[in-house]
Amino acid sequence: MSKKFAPIFITVLICLFGILQLTGISYLIIISDNILFRVFGVIFVIVIIWVIIALIVNLVRRLKEIKEEKEDDLSKY
Repeated sequence: MSKKFAPIFITVLICLFGILQLTGISYLIIISDNILFRVFGVIFVIVIIWVIIALIVNLVRRLKEIKEEKEDDLSKY
């Protein structure tokens, strides 16, 4: 259980931070009249969404790896 806590906690924390950034950037895109700012804002939103997706995929892979391994990776060092 303790092996799974850290990856889940860190992923949730970073995803929440990304969601906060998304809400702020989305609000600025909505109120902005500058087309250049809107274009860069949309690019940043897309990048943040891809980072969140990558974090979730990485978490699923890590949890699967933890489930399959018999001993902790750190004990090898």
